[in-house]
Amino acid sequence: MADSLLVKQLSKQYGMAPPIFKDFSYEFKGGTITGLIGQNGSGKSTLMKVLGMLSRPDSGQIIINQTNVWEKPEQYLREIGIVADWFQLPETLSFEELLDWQMEEKGIPLDEQRIIKKELKVEFNFDNRSEQIIRTYSSGMRKKTAICAALCTNPKILLFDEPFQALDAETREILANRLKSEKEAGKIVLLASHFNHDETNLLSDAINFPLNR
Repeated sequence: MADSLLVKQLSKQYGMAPPIFKDFSYEFKGGTITGLIGQNGSGKSTLMKVLGMLSRPDSGQIIINQTNVWEKPEQYLREIGIVADWFQLPETLSFEELLDWQMEEKGIPLDEQRIIKKELKVEFNFDNRSEQIIRTYSSGMRKKTAICAALCTNPKILLFDEPFQALDAETREILANRLKSEKEAGKIVLLASHFNHDETNLLSDAINFPLNR
């Protein structure tokens, strides 16, 4: 369980444009799902990218377990799972190869890798195309692949940007149930989405965007 992810006075600006956010502070606690709510272009994805270390803030700190993540980035990156359209999947790998690679990087034993892959394939109703390369997948199958890749290493922090997009109703329900389980397991979950009523009920808290305007 991750106790909390503490954001302190975080600021991000591109060029001479108004700041995306300025001096933003928040504590994301373990065992919660925090919704990021706002229109497209309001800064939700920018915050996700900063928290995922894909974009550096202009100022401020991101702290987990009393450590600034920029001081020990490799340790922090091992603890996060990202789902987002801007987080590209390697199109020349298959579902099987991608998950194998992810889990090998985290040092998960081979026997355990097989179990995790099998469980995720059953949970998310993967068909027999899991050995075909990602380039051939539909948008829904790509999204399911991204979700499974984010979950397979059991990260403490989940950064999910529009994870329900491109999923059919059945898979949306499967994902919602899985996110509830992750919350109950003490994970920190950030969820940006165009929420329907059922998905809104997942949230422990919500942050409205744009920030600081």
